Amino acid sequence: GALVPDELIIRMVERELEGDPAEVILDGFPRTVPQAKALDELLARLGRRAVAISFEVDPDVLTERLTGRWTHTPSGRTYHVVHNPPQVAGLDDVTGEPLVRRPDDEEETIRTRLSEYDQKTAPLIGYYEKSQSTPLLRVDALAPIGVVSEQLAGIVRQKGDSAA
Repeated sequence: GALVPDELIIRMVERELEGDPAEVILDGFPRTVPQAKALDELLARLGRRAVAISFEVDPDVLTERLTGRWTHTPSGRTYHVVHNPPQVAGLDDVTGEPLVRRPDDEEETIRTRLSEYDQKTAPLIGYYEKSQSTPLLRVDALAPIGVVSEQLAGIVRQKGDSAA
C-alpha cells in the first residue's frame, strides 16, 4: 500500500515521455506535490501540455465499493456484493471457481491508503487549482459509469482540440 519513492517514479515517467509518444495518460501520477513540480518541469522542457483530472468521490463510498469487490483470479472478472453480485455467492459465474478478495481491498488497508492520500496526494488539488500551466478538471466519480465515461471522453476531445 505504500507509494513508490518520488525519485524512482519521476525517472520512469521521464523515460516514457522522452520517448515522444503522441498522447499519454498518467493514471495515478503524480501523487505528491514534488512529483507534480517535477512533471511540470519535464513537460516545459519537452514543450508539452497536460490536464490534471480529479475523480471526486466520498471516502466512505469508496471504502464500501472496494471492500465489496471479489475477483476471479484466472480471468480477472470482478464482482461486487451489492452492485454486481455473482449468481452464486463466492463463485465465478462462468467457471464456478471460488472468488477471492484482494488483500488491498481489506478495510484496514483501504483506510491506511486513504490516510496516506490525505497526507500526500490531496495537496495536489490546491497545487493544480493555482497552476498556470496545468488546468484541474473534476469528474464526479459517483455518477453512473456511462456519465463518468462521457465526462472523460469530453476532456480527451477538448484536450485534443486545444492541442491543434
